Amino acid sequence: MLFGGVEGGATHSTLALFNDKAEKLAEVEGLGTNLFQIGMEETCHRIANMCQDAFKLAGYPPDTPLVSLGLSLSGCEVEETNDALALKMKELYPALLKTIPKVCSDTVGSLLTASDKGGVVLIAGTGSNSLLVNPDGSVGRCGGWGHVLGDEGGAWWIAQKAMKSWFDDMDGLNKPVHSTQRVAEVVKTYFGIQDRFGLLTYCYDKFDKPHFAGTYWVSYMS
Repeated sequence: MLFGGVEGGATHSTLALFNDKAEKLAEVEGLGTNLFQIGMEETCHRIANMCQDAFKLAGYPPDTPLVSLGLSLSGCEVEETNDALALKMKELYPALLKTIPKVCSDTVGSLLTASDKGGVVLIAGTGSNSLLVNPDGSVGRCGGWGHVLGDEGGAWWIAQKAMKSWFDDMDGLNKPVHSTQRVAEVVKTYFGIQDRFGLLTYCYDKFDKPHFAGTYWVSYMS
């Protein structure tokens, strides 16, 4: 009997495969699995692909079914959406799953990994989110609203603030304390553009949140 679990973020995901003795047989990396960014069906496809990679790594045939699959994913905050994703996964891959998957937010999954009595989890990756669960079951939340309404402290938010400071500096709207020359150099190099106009296509018609947020990681590493 095999069991699977996925921790899925906006940029990348991890799937672990276990046997009925709670022994980990394989762990594989995959693409981001935030359904609000890539759609429900693509989310299911990426999860199924990770399952196949795990089966191969552990030496099992590709048609091996899972007794259960737990999905702790970025963006899965609403029970109705979570239920819809679970049913879609079972619908698209009936041979892979013996039961309907269990779906929860990545904040819940992270918290339960550490304690079943509650606690606090703070996520600051491509986006950001936080969750408080008290021992009595009461819940407090802050963030988790995505890049349009939130993501404070996440890589996308930091990258966008840096770019905006450069744009405002050049437009004479708000003079920053420090020079924005380094920001301009990093952005131009990362996106392969010559000027600010070149960035517009990556903000709108070719917008990809993980790629956009990558500006932060490039500047941090340099």
